[in-house]
Amino acid sequence: MALKQNVNNTIRRSWWNRLLPVSIRHNARLIFGSVFALIVTGVLVGTFQIRPIVFASANVLDISNVTFNVAGNQDFFDTSVPHRLELAINDIEYQQMVRDFQVLGEKSWVLADATIDGVYIPSVGIRLKGNSTLFSLGGDGPMGMQARFGGLGEMMPGMEEMADNLVGGASFENPSSLPLLLSFNEFFPGRAFQGYPELAIRPANEGSSSMNEALALQLIADSGQVSQDFSWVEFSINDSASATRLVIENPNQQYAYRINQGRGVLYKSTSDNEFEYKGEDLTNYVDDFDQLNAIGNMDMAPVINFLRWIDSATDEVFDAELAERLDIPSFANYVITQDLLGNFDDMAGPGRNFLFWYSLETSKFTVITWDMNLALIGNNPMAAMMGGGPPPGMGGPGMAPPGNGGGFTPPPGMTPPPGMPFPMPEGDEFNMLDMFANMRDMIPGMPTIGNQLKDRFVASEFFSAEIDIAREELSTLWTVDYTNRVIDRLSLAIPPSANLNSEQIALDIEQLKQNISAMLR
Repeated sequence: MALKQNVNNTIRRSWWNRLLPVSIRHNARLIFGSVFALIVTGVLVGTFQIRPIVFASANVLDISNVTFNVAGNQDFFDTSVPHRLELAINDIEYQQMVRDFQVLGEKSWVLADATIDGVYIPSVGIRLKGNSTLFSLGGDGPMGMQARFGGLGEMMPGMEEMADNLVGGASFENPSSLPLLLSFNEFFPGRAFQGYPELAIRPANEGSSSMNEALALQLIADSGQVSQDFSWVEFSINDSASATRLVIENPNQQYAYRINQGRGVLYKSTSDNEFEYKGEDLTNYVDDFDQLNAIGNMDMAPVINFLRWIDSATDEVFDAELAERLDIPSFANYVITQDLLGNFDDMAGPGRNFLFWYSLETSKFTVITWDMNLALIGNNPMAAMMGGGPPPGMGGPGMAPPGNGGGFTPPPGMTPPPGMPFPMPEGDEFNMLDMFANMRDMIPGMPTIGNQLKDRFVASEFFSAEIDIAREELSTLWTVDYTNRVIDRLSLAIPPSANLNSEQIALDIEQLKQNISAMLR
């Protein structure tokens, strides 16, 4: 059939053919379908914002990898408003997480969906988090020990029931009791929630609000030291009974930016870190430190240089040259912070908990506090095994032990493990460090206690004046009255839940205030 022609004898084409190239016309259905899908997605998930967070100033060594930021409905770390965190995970994924830990001793990432303060976030990653806090879950757990607590019952007959509550009482039968790391970018690279790629859901004892850890973090921040943001949530998994849990930001690349320490590299110590020189091979330190930022621009060389120096330094050289390599006033504050707040599990504790910041501007290291869930528990030497902390003042050699440190009486039928005396001695006779050392000699895989940097610093007369200054300044700030006011303010943010009612919260707060009165007087 002949085509219609205009008076100039040219082919008359429709506007569709005239305006759109052939390649677009041939793929029109695909293009329009994609546009429609984007519109629908925008309507359904309008709380999401694609917002590249770029750091390109001279203060950083690399560029943030956050390109998709979930804004949320309210500031997650605003403790003046209540928060709720729900996770949905199918049974196959959950059983994989259980099996990988119990059989392989691995903390594997599995897929879940999260809802935070009403904002749905699909395809997040979750995994178990912690070391000693996972003992009660069994498997070839942390610290090289078989952490199956039939095994603990064999080691300590009569403690089977106590083992059920060991270090937070986490149980796979009660998913909302698990200490977890929540990642927004594990299965969705570049995604963050309000700028945070990860959140740590902290361990908690039954009947505990975790106020001790939140208070410690707040006091540290109030003193001008680097701390972590925190918030309480009413937490549940798969519509399980809700639990009251503390959530804090997890140290990572974004955290290295947020602490605003200038140009530098942030390293996180692992629980296997013995803080010793192992030669020049970088791979010798992969199990000791995780490098959190400046990947590709920096490596472990600054840490290796420091360890080489301290390993060979005599006491005289240590005193004379440490200030060239370490921020001395900051480290004195760190040491006294752990001492006053009774945090046994610091850089010298079994968990080796600390962050190590290296400044490229000063060529000095700064030790940053991390993991305060064993702080401010009080004078109960068994607390370190039961989800709390040991007596205050056990920060390291040179720290005077407090009075009333013992007095624990074992339940009927309980046999103490090797190296642990029962009943616990009272007062100055009790020494948590000696107890752990004795147990380490008897139990294969027990971690060593101590850190050569902290131990030598505290033992040195040369640095005693700096330590005294730090103690005076922090003791003046952290008075009992001041601390109780902080507790009263923070306690308003703790949400009751199915596992922690208002009466239990009040009892927990009262016990903490009693601990404070004994520790900070």
